[in-house]
Amino acid sequence: MAPNSPAVANDRVTERRRAVALARHYREFEGLSIAQIAGRLGRSPATIKAYFYDPSEANKRPAD
Repeated sequence: MAPNSPAVANDRVTERRRAVALARHYREFEGLSIAQIAGRLGRSPATIKAYFYDPSEANKRPAD
């Protein structure tokens, strides 16, 4: 399969969703740190932080 084929892209999306769900579980129910989660999932701490990043306006502080 070509790297840009829909099946490959779908596999990447599925794997990322699985990793995000596991990261949330580890954070919420096991209380693990970013570094510990990264170690368990075999990803960098920056990737784990990105999993928890929420760019929505709901989490931003009011403007001064």
